[in-house]
Amino acid sequence: MTARNLDEGEAAYFDVLTDLVEAYESEVMPEEDVPPGSVLKEMLYQNGLSQHDLAKQTGIAQSTLSAICQGTRKPTVDQAKKLGERFKLKPAAFLELKTD
Repeated sequence: MTARNLDEGEAAYFDVLTDLVEAYESEVMPEEDVPPGSVLKEMLYQNGLSQHDLAKQTGIAQSTLSAICQGTRKPTVDQAKKLGERFKLKPAAFLELKTD
């Protein structure tokens, strides 16, 4: 979210509120490590798509999408970018990034 058409005081207030919400969410709702396959399956479901449909839209082979959904294969960075673009998510949503 961005602050648009706000005066200087409103923009500063918006920034403070944003920081407070982020701090609260990171404390109360820590991010879970969700496997890429689970994210992909959920996005397919939410968008009413089959793996075949997504394969046509992204150029990623249906067999590759199936393996990602099953958790037997991880998406490449290029594939994560294509999936992120299609679903309007950051590519990181489809990558297993270690934060330890």
